[in-house]
Amino acid sequence: MKHVLTENQFTAFADLVRDRMGEKGWKRKELCNRAKVGDSVIGKVLRGEAVHNTTTYAVAKVLGIDLSRLPPDPDPAMPATAQNHTSRRAYLSTGAYTRDAVRGYEGQYITFRPSLDGSPTLRCFLTAIEWDEPSRSLEWKERGRLDAEHSHGGLVHIPANAGFLYLVSGAEGWVRNVTLCPVASRSEMRGTITTLYNVGGPMHVPVVAPIVYRKVESIPKDLIGVLAVENPKAAELIVALRETASKYVHFITMQNF
Repeated sequence: MKHVLTENQFTAFADLVRDRMGEKGWKRKELCNRAKVGDSVIGKVLRGEAVHNTTTYAVAKVLGIDLSRLPPDPDPAMPATAQNHTSRRAYLSTGAYTRDAVRGYEGQYITFRPSLDGSPTLRCFLTAIEWDEPSRSLEWKERGRLDAEHSHGGLVHIPANAGFLYLVSGAEGWVRNVTLCPVASRSEMRGTITTLYNVGGPMHVPVVAPIVYRKVESIPKDLIGVLAVENPKAAELIVALRETASKYVHFITMQNF
């Protein structure tokens, strides 16, 4: 019997299965019940071993995995270095983008947004975006924040043909999302940050604010930290944030209700 997947693709399929199970919060028994497949066979799937085509299709269907998006086997005629280079594709859970397609996003960015407490100040810090081989995705990390204990990081999600990026972080159920639109040939990204703001004690409220990521070659130390609106260096940043709020974001209000 000819399998629908190659040996390498069974390994990639196993990774995707574990990813999707984690996203859905499914245990192994749940997958067995939904796919109507025995536990021992699911064990083979999770180990990346070859299984019958009907099993592959059943597991892929219940988990929403598109088998056609699995990375193909490398061309044996290609040099090994080229094979490694072209096989770098993110998992479907983050967009299935290739390393080459997103290379332009890698680098460090000066990141600025209004202070979430509503005070007339800006928060400025660095964000690094780079390829992370173990997760097979772009990874982002905040650096240089004065409140370093609140620094975030996570994977970059880029849906196909959407033209947007999602910088998602989460720990112990706390989720923060940044939705960005690339501008100026990926040297700048603008969008919103959606998170929670601590109003005091255990009380939090949802908050949305404009945010800008601007790629830099060197660290602009004079911009890192908290900038008062009276600071001359804040003027251009405020203009960029105002443009972001008016041109790159559509806020729904209740004025017409």
